[in-house]
Amino acid sequence: DPGAWASPAARARFLADADPEILTGDPTSLGALCAPELRAAVHPRAIFSGAMALSAPLRADLEDAFGCPVFDVYGLHETRPIAVRRDDGPFRILPRRVVVEVLDRDGAPVPEGETGELTVTAGENPLLPLVRYRTGDFGRLVALPEGGLGIADLEGREHTRFRAADGTLVPCVDLTQQLQRHGARGWTVQQDAS
Repeated sequence: DPGAWASPAARARFLADADPEILTGDPTSLGALCAPELRAAVHPRAIFSGAMALSAPLRADLEDAFGCPVFDVYGLHETRPIAVRRDDGPFRILPRRVVVEVLDRDGAPVPEGETGELTVTAGENPLLPLVRYRTGDFGRLVALPEGGLGIADLEGREHTRFRAADGTLVPCVDLTQQLQRHGARGWTVQQDAS
């Protein structure tokens, strides 16, 4: 948020002082780094993008601006990274204790290569074991030429947003952060026309 800085030059000074070797963020925050005054401030060796779909033009802009590889990561808060790619091809499923399935609307596996809902089983976190956790994301499993499985034609779930009293849309993560900041330990949110 440019308004969060004391002056426009403060962002560039902060980044130049840190000059991180690895940058992580979502496409929106990483795209902001392509501004000329910020482009010159950092010299990363790698960039990792997640949380939202990374477009091919933005990947190309980041690679051109910083001369380093850009990794597009697919994952969930509940599982952390599941798959990654460096181009517009399929996401390579990472060698972790996460099983990815593709299911139809009724929860049955779809035929090989067909599109359905991505579903994961993960046992790495003993406090949050997941068994056939439906992600809300869609894609299809494909065999990769170099071996292993990939996720092709990935379509992320719709973002959950709420409407504020003034009519603006509020991302669910912003609402969650406000509830946490004000001491809420758990909550359910329902919104209706009133």
